[in-house]
Amino acid sequence: MILILSSCAYLLSSFLSGTGKQTYTFYFYVRGLPEKVLRMLQDIDSASSLVISSIEHEATITLENPFKISELPLYIFGGTLGKYDIPTTSKENLDFSSKLTISFSTDTMLDTTLPATTVAIIFPNKSYDIRGANEFYVIYDFTGESSEVKFLKKVNGYIFEIRTKSREFVEVYDVNSGRNYKMFTEDISETFKAFFVAERGKTYTFRALEQGIEQTRNAPLVSDKDTEVIDLTGTSSM
Repeated sequence: MILILSSCAYLLSSFLSGTGKQTYTFYFYVRGLPEKVLRMLQDIDSASSLVISSIEHEATITLENPFKISELPLYIFGGTLGKYDIPTTSKENLDFSSKLTISFSTDTMLDTTLPATTVAIIFPNKSYDIRGANEFYVIYDFTGESSEVKFLKKVNGYIFEIRTKSREFVEVYDVNSGRNYKMFTEDISETFKAFFVAERGKTYTFRALEQGIEQTRNAPLVSDKDTEVIDLTGTSSM
């Protein structure tokens, strides 16, 4: 069976190669909270009182034909919004549009500061250069000043897995660009974490806001790994 499957995979690869076809793969992540959300959370000091009731992700990727995405991800920072494979002919550009809708509030048992609120962030159709790669991190890049979508070649990306002792707001400061991102960790199988897609060659400072624990790390330009853990739990000697 293994030989048969391997032969089929080889034949498919040869066929796609011979017809100029390939598969593009896209991994979606959110980097930072949108400015609209940050304004509403400015009086909330603890992430433990924040309740995310729903996340809706809609997008259209057009390489040859429109590829539509409509998902309800479980997490905003604790994992990818989705991974998508699109077989098509080799392209230099793609068109992309999307809408990210987040519904949230504060837990009325802990904090009544924020009633149920829904924020929608819309990215109109735009063309992106995808020459030189077929795997990309698609990053919703949010700071207090701006919001944009970035198509980062996967080979140029590096993922930091930020861990905290409990659900907590964290800040990530891009030392090179001066951009500051505010996120929060989420409970993933009893580990509080958030994933931050960094750009190789840059330096970042990570800070757990409630505990005040801080670490600075470089995203290695050359490395045989593509992820590492940032331990801000205060319980490790890392």
